[in-house]
Amino acid sequence: MRCLFDTKYKAWPRWSTNTLIALIIGLNFLGAWHWIRHNAVFLGHDATKYFQVSLQYSQILSLFSPQSIFQALNLESYRPPALFFWIQPFYALFGVSADSAQLANIVLFAVTIFFTYQLGARVASQGVGLFAATLVGLLPMMMAMSRLLYTEMMLTALVTLNLVALLASQGFARWGWSLVWGASLGLGLLVKWTTPLYIFLPVLWSVWGAGLWSMQWSALHRPRLEWRAIGIAVAAAGVGRGLRVLPNRRAAENPF
Repeated sequence: MRCLFDTKYKAWPRWSTNTLIALIIGLNFLGAWHWIRHNAVFLGHDATKYFQVSLQYSQILSLFSPQSIFQALNLESYRPPALFFWIQPFYALFGVSADSAQLANIVLFAVTIFFTYQLGARVASQGVGLFAATLVGLLPMMMAMSRLLYTEMMLTALVTLNLVALLASQGFARWGWSLVWGASLGLGLLVKWTTPLYIFLPVLWSVWGAGLWSMQWSALHRPRLEWRAIGIAVAAAGVGRGLRVLPNRRAAENPF
């Protein structure tokens, strides 16, 4: 008879792990969706404002063009645009309604649970990852935020992805995961400007452990410029800037 705690059988069978995490995500998703479908009151002053702005984005982007994207990006001076752009495909697929907007948030809740499992599995084990995913789904604040149209759920999903990528990059030695780390940080800043506050200490620890401080210090004493990389970065930045500004020169010159 195999002992449950026998070290020989520590690893979880892949099919059972995948089944369990899918079950955890599915139950949380269906529970949140059931609540949304039966709730008749749109809760929260800020949530109502987010919904209102998402409707303005929908109206502006109904004629999709560089000009409409520029107009949408500059619609709000306080709220970053990522959440409003994320909601638009749900409007296109399921119709423009409060339920569609909140469905976008529920999907982010499910994504957060999956990334939490990945984080726990990488830090400790698959069992810890499954426990962490279950716990996140049961936290009252997480359940509440999945049912409210706020930026926090999207922010949590991206911060969790950022931490997964930070671990997987192995001190930024793996360029693919390093790109995921950078992209998730950039998207996080398009959700809320406070994003770096949540990842500052883990990044500091990772940089210290990888010895990047000493490498940078040595590089300052023996500087070497990678002209090819600099040229590619400048060219890419110029193209990106041109694609945004050139079709919108009139709007940029007359913002009011």
